[in-house]
Parts: sequence; C-alpha cells; structure tokens
Amino acid sequence: MNETMTAEAGLRTYRGETIESLLPQIREELGADAVIVRQREGLIGGVGGFFQKRCVEVDARPGGPGVDVYDEEPAEGFSEAQDEGALPAGPVAAGDPPAPPVAEASSGLVPPTAPPAGHAFMADEEQHVVRNDGATREGLATTAIQELVGQAQPFAEMLSEARTEPVEPVGPPKARALIEAMVGTGLGEDIAREVVEAVVASAMPFAGAGRLRTLVRNELALRIPVAPLAGPGARTVVMVGPAGSGKSAAIAAIAAAHEAAGIAVERLALEELPARGLRPEGLLLVETPALWGGAEGLAEAARRLGKLKGAEVHLAMRAGTAAAAGTELLEGLAALRPNRLLITSAGETSHLGGVLDVAIRAGLPLGYVAESAAELAPAEPRELARRVTP
Repeated sequence: MNETMTAEAGLRTYRGETIESLLPQIREELGADAVIVRQREGLIGGVGGFFQKRCVEVDARPGGPGVDVYDEEPAEGFSEAQDEGALPAGPVAAGDPPAPPVAEASSGLVPPTAPPAGHAFMADEEQHVVRNDGATREGLATTAIQELVGQAQPFAEMLSEARTEPVEPVGPPKARALIEAMVGTGLGEDIAREVVEAVVASAMPFAGAGRLRTLVRNELALRIPVAPLAGPGARTVVMVGPAGSGKSAAIAAIAAAHEAAGIAVERLALEELPARGLRPEGLLLVETPALWGGAEGLAEAARRLGKLKGAEVHLAMRAGTAAAAGTELLEGLAALRPNRLLITSAGETSHLGGVLDVAIRAGLPLGYVAESAAELAPAEPRELARRVTP
C-alpha cells in the first residue's frame, strides 16, 4: 500500500500502513542519510466515511546541507501529529527505532492544534484523526443521507421563521433613520421597513441617494388604500364611532361642503330611519349614537344599517390613535360593516401613523381626512405619506 508523492524543494511524502514499512523505500530513494521532517497519521479509503484504514504519512528529504523547511498543509485525510521531533533529525538507518508518540506534557497529552480549513476532526482518547473529506462527501451524497436531509429541512425552516431577534434593516444610515422616523409617527415597524427596503432594493439603483425620502413617500402612498371619489347621483353616508371620535363634526362638514356646491342634503339620526330604509335623491347623511365593541345598542344599530343598501359606512378615528387601539375598535364594530375610514383631528398631531397602519393592514380605504371640526377633504395618499416621513 506504500505510496510516494513528490513535494517541492526536494521534500517527498511517503504513505503506508506503518513507518517501519516505509523506511526501506525512503533509504532506497533518498539515501542512507535521508532525514524525516514530519510524520502524520490518518484514515483513507472506505465508502461513505466507513471501513477506512489507518495509515501514516511522512515527509522526508535527502541528507546534506541544512535547508529551510516550511510548514505545508497536510494532505487530505491526514492530521499533523508533530512537526519537529516526529523522528529524530539525522540519517535513517536499518534498525532505527520507530517514531516516538507525540510528546506528553506533565499534565497529559499536548492539546491538539486547530485543524486546517475544510478538515473534520474525529477524536478518541489518544489522538485526533482527520476524516477523509472525499469519503465524507461521497457518503453525504448517498440517497439515504439526502432523504434524511430532506426530512429535516421543514424543521430547519420553522426554526428560522421562529427566531425572535430583530432583523437589521438593509440600506445606508439614512434609510435606517427614515424607518425610525416612520415608526415614531405610529406606523408599524414591519411596514416601515418593508417600504424603505423595497425602495433601497428596487428604486435606488435608478436614482441618487438624495431622492430616498421622496421615493419612500411615493411607495408608501401606493400602499395606503383610498376610496374612489363618488360619482353623481344619490348617496348614503353613515358615520359611526365612539364618543369623542369627531363623527358629528365630520357629518356637519360634509353637509356644509355639499350644500355649498348646490347638492341636496338630508341629515337623519339612525333612530329616525324608516323601518324599510330610504331611497335618497341627493346626499343622505346618517349619524349613529356613540358605539364601540360591546356597547349597548350595537346589535340594533347593525340591524337598522343592514337596511341601507350600498351605504358608505365611515368609521371615524381620531389622529394619534395607536394602531393596536384602532384595530380593537375596528374589530369591535365589525357588525356595522364599516367600509371606509375617516381620520379626524389630523391637524392636532403629527402621529398619523397609527391610523394609517390600521388602514393598510385591514385594507380599509380612507374616505375623508378632517384637519379640524370645520376643515375636511377627501383623503390624499401622497399628502398622508409625506406626514409620516418627516
């Protein structure tokens, strides 16, 4: 099984079952004054990493004037047992004793050195042996091993998805600062990061860094749902919400704007609706009592509103409302089937992100934005996006 490999600078490598079996070949090829520079032990052969045989590998050079010897990477499948001292320096002669084991320190075995890159170590009580990488790769490629890997993959993916540590946003410091600013207005961090990172990945390659904020505003505006403007003809607008939501002021502002435009407007309280509903000729505005999830009268209000076919049911929500509170309110009034969101008191705070968060997650389109009790207009997504990207 003896093998010979030629190394540079006159150094030759010999591989065999034992060092004794290699000595005759070393003397024959390098002369009686040959010097063994290094000795290694390892495993070779086998199938799939099994049935491997133990062997030794030594580096030797011809005797004569001293030469510089540099450490080399051990051959694949071998661990370097020792450098200087694997065999005593000097000629190899018949009958010389075999190489001594690795020197022991007073506290026990000498700690093993770190393995070369790409080598896998297999330790036992006496030595550290490198497994044959070629055989290991062959074993990993077998059908049985690949089936095991395939079965484990879903669990690996589940663990990856379950990680709780925050993911660092991608992009320059300016992008990270913009995400923090959007979150500061009440917008969810996941939505803010998704918008900014989409711009960094897909829009920034075509624009300069100075346009980051503008591009983020444009992208966020596309994600804010806005109800289309109503055409001419009869309309029924219902305003729902809890006490203090500003729904009464919104009803009055909508009525005043349409009356000023010469449109017939009729205002009714929910209790004033006829049992069979109405077929308005112009704009019918219906205000409900203060309602929230679990409020008394919620079921009766839902029954009455059910008779208004095609009505726009606007949920009034004050600017500055946290996303969690807004979502809770929306879920509590689900029986009323709100299909629009109206932001009130928008001029009183810069924290509009929470209400926009509710609209984006629920897909609930914005109908109107009331800056104050008297100032109200259809929602403009670009303007709303500007106000949450300071």
